[in-house]
Amino acid sequence: MLVWMGSSFCRAQVVDTRCGTDGLRIYQKTLLKSTVAPSSSGNAMLAAPANVTYTIPVAFVVYHTGEPIGTGSNVSDQNIQGALDELNRSFSNYYPNSTDTQIRFVLARRLPDCSASTGIYRINASSFPNYTGQGITSYDDAFDLAAAYPPFQFTGSRDFVTIRIVRYLSFAVGFAQMDGGNIFLESSTVAGNSFTLPHEMGHVLSLYHTFEGSEPDNPVCPPNTNPTTQGDLVADTAPQRYGDFTCSPSSINTCTGQPFGLLTSNLMNYACGQIFTQGQIDRMRSFLASQPNLTSSIYGQPVAANESLVSTTCSITVGYPPTNYINGISRVQFNTLDFFSEIYPTGNIAGNYNDFSCGRKTTVQAGITYPFSLTAYSQRRKVYIDYNNDGSFNETNELVFNTTSGASSTNITIPATAVKNAYLRMRVVVDPGSIPPTACYLPGDPFIGSGEIEDYAVLIMSACNQFATVKAGAWSDPTVWSCGQLPSASDAVTVKHAVSLPNSFNANALRVTYEAGGRLQYGTGARLRLGP
Repeated sequence: MLVWMGSSFCRAQVVDTRCGTDGLRIYQKTLLKSTVAPSSSGNAMLAAPANVTYTIPVAFVVYHTGEPIGTGSNVSDQNIQGALDELNRSFSNYYPNSTDTQIRFVLARRLPDCSASTGIYRINASSFPNYTGQGITSYDDAFDLAAAYPPFQFTGSRDFVTIRIVRYLSFAVGFAQMDGGNIFLESSTVAGNSFTLPHEMGHVLSLYHTFEGSEPDNPVCPPNTNPTTQGDLVADTAPQRYGDFTCSPSSINTCTGQPFGLLTSNLMNYACGQIFTQGQIDRMRSFLASQPNLTSSIYGQPVAANESLVSTTCSITVGYPPTNYINGISRVQFNTLDFFSEIYPTGNIAGNYNDFSCGRKTTVQAGITYPFSLTAYSQRRKVYIDYNNDGSFNETNELVFNTTSGASSTNITIPATAVKNAYLRMRVVVDPGSIPPTACYLPGDPFIGSGEIEDYAVLIMSACNQFATVKAGAWSDPTVWSCGQLPSASDAVTVKHAVSLPNSFNANALRVTYEAGGRLQYGTGARLRLGP
């Protein structure tokens, strides 16, 4: 699957009239390899339930050059809030002829390391090569900037959308990763009356341009015989030729011979964006129905007292810089944890380190053995669990998986001596080099570069023998269960309340007994497996 980078363009805009063709900066699309993980049902979109509002956390990362907040590239909190307000207005029924998408956006309440956040993170990027003088001059340049500064390194669609505000973009005023992930905006567009952000968010949520299939160097009417496979893949948007951008609804659409009508107000057009069609709304909501990690994200919630992890005692270093060779981590499975980080993980796209410990967790019991599985693209593989919670990884008693042959699975037995009732860091390491990696060093290979390190979180509980619900809620919520953790395939459970299985969630239990008032409600694609 390909990632499409859509560019936005309008300069001077006002809320009531928006802008016409004056000030458009239009650039040809670029195709990149996808970093979007498949949903649990494959890549097929699911039917979104009616009357459900999807709320998506967003994190604004401001790459300034040392100016005071509110000056130059260091845009103010007020302007960022204005951009967020306009985003929510554009996805509601605020404008004439608009339909509420039932999609909303909130500022993220936590960082990837589980520390509290306002949703706005500022980075002095003046040391990034040529950034102060030139800003960002290419897509690769933008990705390198994102990968250079933790904690918001470049990642695909996972738990929140990262909106990266840069000083200047030489080739557009904004672009986005198709089907989830990141948005890059020039700082000049971050104001309450700009439709640049809503347009780019449309791309993130799987929308193409209304003129998809018509190019600057070949501005023909795109084929539209079958709208489900051609053009923008939406049936209720008429085909449009590239360059035919107007704010006049009565102007004639060359491709149909009919007036443009509301197409001139479409947010995925290059004209006077204010609205989405019902077909576009259905497509965005279907995309979100296949992204439970995004729509049920904990990043919109404040950090609980026991969620923060101990900081590591070492900095991660690499022997060779990132390359486009596929040599990182694709999928990690451990107990209830099952996460695709990248389909085709390369250092240039994923970076050499990703901290998923705040959003990717699992709860286990001391003394129990659990299967672990790893899909990766380097032969040397190590997994550590910081059992004593001291921020370091011991090569003897905290190394739980070690292979040089590319083996993909093992069993991990949780020791009784491990620290309990606190989240511990689990570190997954892969590297293609001939020298063994450590928990903090990726030697790499001079030709294909270095591998990848990913962090997750494990909560170890004492043995629990009586699994029962203590309140109504989601099966995936540990506080629903008397043991404070999710049942495993070896646990007999008693359901005393109304318990829901979220969309695409896989639950396990040895057997289930129902008491009065106890019932299970299955979300789309949810499953319950019984037996060992």
